[in-house]
Amino acid sequence: MAYEDVKDKVLGIVSELSDEMNYQALINKSSELIEYLNKNPSDKDYAYLIINVCANDVDDVRLKLFFYSILLQMPICLAKDNFALEQSVDILLKTPDISVEEKYVYFYEISYRLFVTPVLQTDDNKLLLWKLYNSIVKKYHDAIWSKEKFPYISIDKRNNDFYIVITDQILGEEHGPTKSALDRCRALIANNNNVLLINTGEMCFYDISVLFYGFVFANHVDELDNMESINYKGVSIPFCQIGKGIMDIPKLRDYLHIIYDYAPNMVIDIGGNTLLGNLCNYFIPTLAVTLGPDNLVRTTEKWQTLGRKITDKDRTMLQRIGYPEDKVIEMIMTFECKEQSIVLSKADLGMKEEDFEIAIVGGRLDDEVGPEFLEMIRKVAGSVSNVRFNFCGIFSKYEKLIGEDPVCSGICRFLGMQSDMMAVLDNIDLYVNPIRLGGGTSAQEAMLKGVPVVTCKTGDVYANCHDDFAVDDYDEMVQVIERYVNDADYYKSQSKKAHELGELEHDTIGEFNRIIEECHKRDDDNYFLNI
Repeated sequence: MAYEDVKDKVLGIVSELSDEMNYQALINKSSELIEYLNKNPSDKDYAYLIINVCANDVDDVRLKLFFYSILLQMPICLAKDNFALEQSVDILLKTPDISVEEKYVYFYEISYRLFVTPVLQTDDNKLLLWKLYNSIVKKYHDAIWSKEKFPYISIDKRNNDFYIVITDQILGEEHGPTKSALDRCRALIANNNNVLLINTGEMCFYDISVLFYGFVFANHVDELDNMESINYKGVSIPFCQIGKGIMDIPKLRDYLHIIYDYAPNMVIDIGGNTLLGNLCNYFIPTLAVTLGPDNLVRTTEKWQTLGRKITDKDRTMLQRIGYPEDKVIEMIMTFECKEQSIVLSKADLGMKEEDFEIAIVGGRLDDEVGPEFLEMIRKVAGSVSNVRFNFCGIFSKYEKLIGEDPVCSGICRFLGMQSDMMAVLDNIDLYVNPIRLGGGTSAQEAMLKGVPVVTCKTGDVYANCHDDFAVDDYDEMVQVIERYVNDADYYKSQSKKAHELGELEHDTIGEFNRIIEECHKRDDDNYFLNI
């Protein structure tokens, strides 16, 4: 298909739907086109220009954002220039006709694309999204405070032994952010505090969807709507699930009233991006708890944790956004693994005793397992005969990417979602991490079992595992995997290091209560938010 034909086809789609926007039809037709462009190298180079022409030739800003969302996900365009994120944020910051609720959905969708696309993870892009988020919180604040003020609650008027923990998603213990919320609640209760855990459910955009290619819907457990507590590791955690989807301004105001009347000692926002938590921060100090050690949290809240040492690069970012460095609290990124409840053998998992078993674990493997990682597997297959790669988690593209590959299919298996990953890890020899931001929890679980990790020097896994388990690139990863297979003494030494590091990062109760005490040391009634 020649350039002019492709361009005319795309613009034809826009023309057909120009009056009454049938967004789903546009997405379906565009999906066919994108699949074509990504499969045909001779036409890939045209994509950058084609989609740009489309974005420039439409007046509807939502259609412009749609075309930019396509660019955010086309490899050839990302390789050329990732300007689409800059253009998208610029539109969202400057277009008053897009509601604040829609902007909030766009923020999450673009943030997700950045999270799963390493080439987008530049400091400029991170700063742009932080600015967008700040502007969104400010708009919500101005709308609520224009009707009713919530004066700052001084230290002497707060309930010293009561904490409210807010999160935007509670699923199961296999879900990292859920575990993080439950572990923090358990740590507070262990220190003789009262806790209320609130799930806002605001990531579930069923009520407000936007025209975004590759739109991601978050999961939600409706059965928790009527639960008043969650039992976790022998502790009963008071719990309230207050919604599904973005809360409108009246509902946000109602919940702010409730929290204001409770006057907790502090609000703790798991992830740092709940609207409720960021709005509470205007009248009571709020702590943003990072979900991964690698990056600063894009938040407006008074404090945030960082799961590693702060760097000069971080300081530059903080200065550019206007977030005080003394509000960043360094911490050890701890975890509490789900207690093992079953025992699995290699035979149970379809493994052979003589094989060297490698695990790749994740809930977003469709986005995280790319061509370079698959080429790494092929190189391992060519140099080591008894290695098997096991993919665990969510990987709907497994058959397409690996099952149809004549080399990878011979040494890989898909184990799917596992109810007890610790039991699976009893049969794993090595944890291998693709280049990504996430994966920190599963890597820590592996280390606790004495399973060594191999990761490139980026993302949460590297921040947790450090240089003892890091390589520079996928070529070196191949060499290190070969060494683990062939050098028993090296394997034994690395396994011991992994277990010791896993144990060190296992004390959530002690570390999190240290963070809370650090917040209290830095608390003062002269704090005023400046977004």
